[in-house]
Amino acid sequence: PWDCAEFVSWCVYQESGILYGTEPRSDPVRADAYTGFWAEQAETQGIIVTVAEAARIPGACVLRKPGANGIGHIAFSDGRGGT
Repeated sequence: PWDCAEFVSWCVYQESGILYGTEPRSDPVRADAYTGFWAEQAETQGIIVTVAEAARIPGACVLRKPGANGIGHIAFSDGRGGT
């Protein structure tokens, strides 16, 4: 079973061939997905939109950054306000 970050990273990799939200970022065999890695990459690359914007974009990744407990969440937007 996969967690949310593993599933979304796998889907993105299948569609684009790019490892995203993982460490290491260059080895699909060893890649470990984590919502914290998603947050770091999005901030570094400056590709952040508001939740309201993401809710209108089918396939957008909606991320809740991990808090002090280390638990976050990520899902795909359906473009209609749901995931």
